[in-house]
Amino acid sequence: MNMTLSHPMSWWDQVTRRFEASLEQAERGRLEFDVLRPRIDRIAQAVQDRAGAIATESTAGKRLNDPIALSRTGQDRHVQWGELLGLQAARRWIWDEHPGIDLSTETLRQVHNQLYVGQNPTAGRFKTSKVYVTQIDKNAPVERLRLFPTTHPDQVGDEIDMLHERLVRLWRDRPTDRVIVAAGYFLDLLYIHPFHDGNGRTARHMFELMLLKAGHQAVPHLDLHRMFDRRRNQYLDAAQSKYDPVTDTLDPLPMLEFLTGLIADAYADMSKRIDRLERAFF
Repeated sequence: MNMTLSHPMSWWDQVTRRFEASLEQAERGRLEFDVLRPRIDRIAQAVQDRAGAIATESTAGKRLNDPIALSRTGQDRHVQWGELLGLQAARRWIWDEHPGIDLSTETLRQVHNQLYVGQNPTAGRFKTSKVYVTQIDKNAPVERLRLFPTTHPDQVGDEIDMLHERLVRLWRDRPTDRVIVAAGYFLDLLYIHPFHDGNGRTARHMFELMLLKAGHQAVPHLDLHRMFDRRRNQYLDAAQSKYDPVTDTLDPLPMLEFLTGLIADAYADMSKRIDRLERAFF
């Protein structure tokens, strides 16, 4: 299958122009975060003063409990206690250590391990048997399961290594396009599907890591995981609807559009939450 990060530079030029509006909105959000930070700190202090238990540090880390992120601490859908601890550990590591974390196969394994250690015996290890990803298509005239092709287990190691080689090269050569490169990596990781389970959650955490490394320091205060959950149908449609099983090719544009729009909307949503909390506290 053709991978998104394997496209030539001319293709990336076209894609950047196509999603220019969303990318510019995300960039404005990135630049404006320094202005918003004192307001976030003021709200956090108000929460601590009025209900100290909410703002105290826990295994989640301080930011998971700050008021801007409170709406996110309900966590992803169907999360159990063990999964919650894994989510907290992975996010704390990514948020706190991202400057020193490299974009590599080992990092991918470590993110998956952080998420699932103690819950899944395959945490941090690539799949050893075929994984089939299906979704019930309720919009079809006759309800059916749609199959999402994934890389054969024997090829996963090589595919993942090549994916990170392409990522590092594009990260170096296109420093102003790192958001769209991160979105392309996200899609390629989904299609390789290197783990038995937890691929989507791992991809979302790798996406957050890349946004942080691209300078989006607001990531801990954004609501990306919950927004993914709210837009789950759009997300799945973007991932699957453009795959052509005859030619074994995919059109990455729907997913790139979804992800760039998600980031732009997350910044706008964060600003609204800050305004709402200021009205509530002051």
